[in-house]
Amino acid sequence: MTRSALDRVVTAVVALVLVAGGVTIAAWGTRRVPDLRGTIDLGRLRETTAETWWPWALGAAGVLLLLLALRGVFAHRPAPGAGRIPLAGSGPSGRLCAETGPLARAGAQALAARTGAHSAHGRLFRERGRFTARIRASVGADADLEAVAAGCAEVSRALRGAGGRDDLDCQVVLRLSGDRERRPRVR
Repeated sequence: MTRSALDRVVTAVVALVLVAGGVTIAAWGTRRVPDLRGTIDLGRLRETTAETWWPWALGAAGVLLLLLALRGVFAHRPAPGAGRIPLAGSGPSGRLCAETGPLARAGAQALAARTGAHSAHGRLFRERGRFTARIRASVGADADLEAVAAGCAEVSRALRGAGGRDDLDCQVVLRLSGDRERRPRVR
């Protein structure tokens, strides 16, 4: 299960629990549901919250939830993109710029058309003072690797030429789409 699929499942479960809780509280307030007419005995809860360890346990749970929330926020932050790149000939003022998103998407589409990739996605970002276009593509297990390599080289040259920059690198990450089996991780 991918991270985005797991995120969707967890979000759906949390949403269902919250909706069920909200409906239960709303139904309780109407007093029209026979099983929800009684009162709740909070005696044991009051005894537990009066214990000396209760504030410490509640604080520890709060810190744990805060750390989990921060991890989730940082795990889902967008990767830094380049935004726009100055084109050759624009001078030091950088008046002629190209949007990096469409440029990377065009490279991914060109790679998919030339290599027969099932899917291809591109992103252009700045890394160590250089611009890098990273294209991730899925090819079939029966793909001709020489033709795929030639298509990758051609798309890399085209991206470098379209940007008109010497500091534009291109990385192509290929994945075999027909290989669905799980392989053991080597440690």
